[in-house]
Amino acid sequence: MKKGMINYMATVDFKEKRIDYINNWPNSEPFEIEKKYYAIVDKVKQKRGTIFQPFRLVRNDDVIYNKTVSFMIEALDQLNKYPNFSYEFLFKGYDCFLDKYYMSTLNITDKNKKLCDNEWKNIIDSNGKLKISIEKLLSVIPVKACQYLYIRITDHTGDNQPYKRISTDISGGSSNSSIKRKEILDAIEKKYGSDYGNYANSIRKASLLYRYILKNDIVIINKSYAITTDDKLNILVSGFLYTLRNDIMHGSSIAITKSSKTTLGTYAIDYYAFLVLYYLLLLLIINCFSSDYSTDIYDILADNIIENINTYLEMFEKNIEN
Repeated sequence: MKKGMINYMATVDFKEKRIDYINNWPNSEPFEIEKKYYAIVDKVKQKRGTIFQPFRLVRNDDVIYNKTVSFMIEALDQLNKYPNFSYEFLFKGYDCFLDKYYMSTLNITDKNKKLCDNEWKNIIDSNGKLKISIEKLLSVIPVKACQYLYIRITDHTGDNQPYKRISTDISGGSSNSSIKRKEILDAIEKKYGSDYGNYANSIRKASLLYRYILKNDIVIINKSYAITTDDKLNILVSGFLYTLRNDIMHGSSIAITKSSKTTLGTYAIDYYAFLVLYYLLLLLIINCFSSDYSTDIYDILADNIIENINTYLEMFEKNIEN
């Protein structure tokens, strides 16, 4: 049977499954991919006791802080079944806590850029152990996440916001760093294109190059480019995290757990997005309430990052590299 016919039959089958699911609710059977994720969660919990170890926060009466923490709790409560919802709730918490930073800047896109270029960059670069753990976190981004990023950057059917967010500075302006990132984005697309018919030599190679950029400090594409912490953060936050948030919130695709195209690699993307945003948010919280924490707080946070990276690697294994 031809591949196209198999895909068509799978799509029809899932259409029927979705209708059966809603008609039989609340006695519906989970979809097969959901069962696979639940099985992984159960296996890891039997070994480690949990699939995620939260960082210990301190009490503070600040209203915005407590609203943020409430969203963080919702995010954690979804992680065992729906990491996509975990990411969605966590982004709400992040959005809430942004009121603590750059109050005169109303555009979240510009706030993201300012945080990448200032607070996040400065905190990471000035704490050696923390920087090592963050670099490790960036290095384990799933290949499928980089594929998603590349496809969205090279999608020229609309106004291509992911490309603009990465390649411009505040309010769409230019700086030496944003000009460099624009050159890198353009060079990668020019070299590899976006040929779905030749995926291995086009989209996959370009995706792997973005992964390489997040893992290294120099990249050569026709010429050599120095990759700084803020470059990596702008690509990750403005390109990957914010685009994923928009696609989830705006219903740009079918619910991941009820799609014929969902794999464990899809779960790995959402779990990874949750993991990265969780620590970026924690950096802002600790920075804002630094007097509440000990002087070695970033070393303690670094240990927590490594612990949860190891759990994530154990959960998704080859699905990170595929």
